[in-house]
Amino acid sequence: MSSPALENMLYKDYILMRTLNSSKKLFLITKKNKENDEANNKELNDNNINMYALKVLNFDTKELTRVNHEINIMKKISCENIVKFIDSFTYLGTFNVVFEYCQGGDLRNLINYYISIY
Repeated sequence: MSSPALENMLYKDYILMRTLNSSKKLFLITKKNKENDEANNKELNDNNINMYALKVLNFDTKELTRVNHEINIMKKISCENIVKFIDSFTYLGTFNVVFEYCQGGDLRNLINYYISIY
């Protein structure tokens, strides 16, 4: 997954759009569907399709129970102030979690921004 040419790469049932962080563990994705297949010749961008965030985790069997427990909790949570869980799956030796995509960035970036201006 460390290849620089990740745009439009197929990853299970998703299309990787771009990397969201420098560690190459968080990606902007869209769900692969008939519209995307037909739009193969058109440019896919944030404005014309539903976007999600994909977090790629190293597959660690010791952590699997804890991760599954957290995912079961996330599936039950429905709150406008908490990022929505979409999907999880194992693929190519990694554990992957799909979340709703928040364009403004993560909470850490927001906190650091406000610390820097005050």
